Amino acid sequence: MLLNIYLEIEVYDVKIATIAQGQQLKHDQELVSTSGMFKLGFKSLHEDNSYLGIWYNGEDDNLLWVANRNTPTFGSTGILEIDDRGSLKILHQLADPVVLYSVEEPSNTSATLEDSGNFVLHELKRDGSIKRLLWESFDYPTDTLLPGMKLGINSKTGLNWALTSWRSDKSPASGSFSLGLDPSDSTQWAIWWRGEVYWKSGSFQHGFLEVFLSNSSYDFFYVSNENETYFNYTVKKAVTIFPRLKLNSEGELVSYKADSVASQVSCTKNMSIGCMKLNVPECSRSLGNNVFQKHVGYMSNTGFKFSETDNLSRIDCQAKCLDDCSCVAYASKNDDGTGCEIWSTGVSFTESGTGDNKLDVKREVFILEPRENKWWIWLIASVGVVMIVPPVCSICYKIWENSNRGGVGKMNQRVLFDEIGGGAMASTKNDTLISRRTDGHDKQLDVFSFKSIVAATNCFSVGNKLGEGGFGPVYKGKLVDGREIAVKRLSSHSGQGLVEFKNEAIPIAKLQHTNLRLKASNILLDHEMIPKISDFGMARIFGLNESEANTKRVVGTFGYMAPEYAIHGIVSTKTDVFSFGVLLLEIVSGKKTNSCYHPERPLNLIGYGRMATLERRSRYSAYRSDIR
Repeated sequence: MLLNIYLEIEVYDVKIATIAQGQQLKHDQELVSTSGMFKLGFKSLHEDNSYLGIWYNGEDDNLLWVANRNTPTFGSTGILEIDDRGSLKILHQLADPVVLYSVEEPSNTSATLEDSGNFVLHELKRDGSIKRLLWESFDYPTDTLLPGMKLGINSKTGLNWALTSWRSDKSPASGSFSLGLDPSDSTQWAIWWRGEVYWKSGSFQHGFLEVFLSNSSYDFFYVSNENETYFNYTVKKAVTIFPRLKLNSEGELVSYKADSVASQVSCTKNMSIGCMKLNVPECSRSLGNNVFQKHVGYMSNTGFKFSETDNLSRIDCQAKCLDDCSCVAYASKNDDGTGCEIWSTGVSFTESGTGDNKLDVKREVFILEPRENKWWIWLIASVGVVMIVPPVCSICYKIWENSNRGGVGKMNQRVLFDEIGGGAMASTKNDTLISRRTDGHDKQLDVFSFKSIVAATNCFSVGNKLGEGGFGPVYKGKLVDGREIAVKRLSSHSGQGLVEFKNEAIPIAKLQHTNLRLKASNILLDHEMIPKISDFGMARIFGLNESEANTKRVVGTFGYMAPEYAIHGIVSTKTDVFSFGVLLLEIVSGKKTNSCYHPERPLNLIGYGRMATLERRSRYSAYRSDIR
């Protein structure tokens, strides 16, 4: 039988970091971590709403974690308790307890605020030593990522470590923005606004995230294994005070250095790299020079008020106004910055409160007004662009050219063109080289300069990125003549090089091979659902007059490669037939070839299909035998 001692903590000058089973932490009491860095207690943020939270000691007004963000306690009635069973819960009047962790069987437990800012619940042995970890606040982040916290997914437990913004600066209730790992590419971060992708960082190694996280105060780490995939970070000593990454109520990702904002991602103020284009109605696109200007005062009449169940923030309210082409003003409905009220044409605003709406209160109202015409700013900016951009582009091109010394960038273009069978070449006004086939075939191969490709892809912008493979990223582009193209850019960590480039360019130029390698990821569909050639593959290294060839290097996608090619490097037309068969199997079954489809055996789609066929034949043979 467990011996439970019931005590009340009197926290005054003594620093207490732990509460034991049967103890309570009342509204006017606090836990303090051993080092004194963090505190835990109840905070009244607005009127009579109170929340259990964690904050830096010395930054009492900035909560880093909130336990009951959507279920505040009333007034000073909140109590944190470990009950006689060992469960951790928040008690308050007029409502049911908020259970943070419920034990399955009665246990001896204690909860501690650690020096990392993590609030943990442990099960204890009979001698009082720690038996195991039951629960921790780091597994349930709110809007802030502290050093040591994880941003990612635990595939074993199902936990999703993600940030969710506050609804306003005064309300920690769940807001409309969330930050986590992109499900399509776990090496990059993404921000969602009410479920729609709002911002993407680009990959950790080669995207904007690398620049954003290059803050000299932080060291970031990326971990991926069979159980979990996540980012976390540490802080260099004596550099950062109160370090944290925060997703605020307006969807901005902010980092802090030396007690100040060090850098931030914003798609509402400065349009950071990676911001996604959101769908807005035509009337919103035609606002022209009109913008919403903030005023403090009263509206003459009551507007349309959205339901509290919509859980709208101020940014959500602005979006609601933009969705209504008659809307001319909006404001938060509640004085804590939450809720939404919008006004259509026919209303007026006053700062003195002499309007007809006697029930209205003085508040911030955002009114659609003409933008201030600062023509001189545009003039200076235009002159600066004209004078600065050309030399900067020239310098960048020289740097790129020097960095590729000895590679394709310095290779004689005519020699390379002859090797891939281009034939005669002619210069054009677009700084490109176009081949004219001399063998009687009506085909041509275009060779473009790097400057032309840079212009077509808008300097390889993130917005033009289509995807990324083993060789590197793929970008969409548009040539000066209006043709749309896809551009593969070889990355520094890719295993491919000049040999692979030739192997792919030669068959494209000659088009002598009738089969293509169309695995599922190589099938591109246009707006009319017409398939386009995406990849010729390594099987194009022999002509139609050859029935078989040996490769020096096996290159391809496992699951699509024929066994004789993957094992012995033997290539023939049959290898393409095999790949096509795998594709048909994927289409018919709706499954991916590289996944596992048997609970006891490591069978991919091909093995699973073969096993199913053999079992079907066996059952059919048994059926025939029974008939006989």
